[in-house]
Amino acid sequence: MDAVAEQLHQLEAEVKANLATPRTDTVAFLNQSLARLRSIPFDVEPRTRIDCLLSIVQQFHHQGQSVFSAVEPAALAVMLAEQLGDKTLLRRALNLQGIVLFSTSNPGDAIRSLARALEIAQSLGDEELQAGTWNNLAAAFYEAALYSDSRECLLQAADLALGVPKLRGLRGLALSNVALCCLHTRDYQEGIERIKDSISLMPPPTSPAEMLVRVQAEANFTRLLLATGRVREASERVIAEARARATVLKKQAHESGSRAGRIRYKEIVSKAEEEARTIVQHAHNQADELRQNGQTRMEAAIQEALGIVLALKGGGRSDES
Repeated sequence: MDAVAEQLHQLEAEVKANLATPRTDTVAFLNQSLARLRSIPFDVEPRTRIDCLLSIVQQFHHQGQSVFSAVEPAALAVMLAEQLGDKTLLRRALNLQGIVLFSTSNPGDAIRSLARALEIAQSLGDEELQAGTWNNLAAAFYEAALYSDSRECLLQAADLALGVPKLRGLRGLALSNVALCCLHTRDYQEGIERIKDSISLMPPPTSPAEMLVRVQAEANFTRLLLATGRVREASERVIAEARARATVLKKQAHESGSRAGRIRYKEIVSKAEEEARTIVQHAHNQADELRQNGQTRMEAAIQEALGIVLALKGGGRSDES
């Protein structure tokens, strides 16, 4: 059993590593991981199995075109969490299952899963979990074109996030989506008030995710202004935001170019230093070789000179005799 448990832990580590740094063949890898997981008995560390299943579900969902592949492992994770009786794990599994279901055009079942997840979050008394689940439940209602219900869920999420610093971003996102719902229900004035509150909560975006949220909020604002006939104001806002985003992008590009330049400079200097060391070493080697050759030749010349001297001395003695 220890060897089998080790296999499960190894598989979990590989799946989580792929979540952090996705492979090019992620879909094939995830399918292979599910096949490996099926070969491990269900009674072997069920919590680890559920964590592994949820990581696989999350990655299938990220893949977009493979989201339908997440339906079965999500359902299995919910079933195992129910059997285990772990409320925190069950809420997480139900929440992820709900996201997968409304992403596969099944908002009815998604609402049921998320409503159960919300009940558990409320029983646990965790406001952050409640706010996040309200937000996801709102998305399921939105996919079902139940815009008023979606708006009510979003307002619940926004109210729970009020005054909680770490939930400031969630509140801003929720209010932006309230404004989107107001577009559909034609409550334009309320939508404009909500989107202004939303944007006021958003700091200048510093990441692609934050920029996406801001762009969506600005798009909602523009659509609301156009819906109320404020064409000039909408145009001016779009131009101002485009210029602001362009300034940010230009700065980021400049900083990125500077960093790349500094890195390239270091690479050139490092390469030059390496080449210089090679040349110096080659010169030392040549000098040693020259010294050795010179010494050898000098010794040979000395021996030759001695031979001549000895020969001359020998000749002198013969003449004297």
